[in-house]
This record gives sequence, C-alpha cells and structure tokens, in this order.
Amino acid sequence: ACRFLILHRDDLEKCEETRQRVQAVIRLYNFDEINFYAVSLFVYKMAEIYCYHNEVESAVEQLQIYINLYERYLTGRLGYLQSDRYLDRLYIWFDKSVLSGNFPREKKTVYDGLIKALTAPVFDGLKGEEAYLALLKKAKGLEAYISD
Repeated sequence: ACRFLILHRDDLEKCEETRQRVQAVIRLYNFDEINFYAVSLFVYKMAEIYCYHNEVESAVEQLQIYINLYERYLTGRLGYLQSDRYLDRLYIWFDKSVLSGNFPREKKTVYDGLIKALTAPVFDGLKGEEAYLALLKKAKGLEAYISD
C-alpha cells in the first residue's frame, strides 16, 4: 500500500481511498496490535501525502496515530510482533520473510528514529502549527520510557 501511495501521490482522492481500505484491514485483523511497525509505515506515508497536498489537519491526524503507535511500543503496552488466536503462526511466517530484520528493537534506537522521522524536511510546512508542535513535544516526552 505504501508503494501505491508513492505512485499515486498526486491523486489525493485515490490515496484517501487507499487509506480507508487499509484502515479497514487494520481494524479487521487488529493489525496495529500484531505488527505496529508495518502500520506505522503506512500512517507515516499518509502524513507525507497530506503534507504534499497542504492538508495540515489530516497530516497532523496521521502523525498523532503514528506517535500513539510508538508510544504504545515504547511504554511496553505493545510488542513489536505479536500473534493472536487467529494469526497463531505469525512468527513462523515472519522469520522467513524479508521483513524479519527491518525493525530495530532497542528502544533508544526506536525513539531516535521516531524523532528523526517527525522532524524530517517533509514536515517543515507544519513547524508553525500548534498541533504539530504539541505532537512533537509528546513524542519527545517518550524518552522518559527508555531505560539506560
């Protein structure tokens, strides 16, 4: 879905339809509980798309979801990869997939990546927005959950 968004970034209507369809799948399978990182990549890409189209409110909304996912991970309320009673063989598949080594699990590295992602040049247009600044402050506050 992220690649689709990249290919169709000029067509906001198509990107929003994609967001709605992906959100339906996320809800159906509780995918944010199973692999928050995959969900976070999609949400981040949507925030970029909204910034590209100067849709500030929608971009901030996606970044809020993005930060919430990372907050749940960094505070220990969400694991990186979790099976549930429906997707009970997830680890077997995941260990064999190309995704298995793509996410750092050390919380300091995860936190640093979060802050770097939120301050990427793509979001420069949001720097004057109170809602964005509040999100950035919230994200920086997550450093308290990183143990040395």
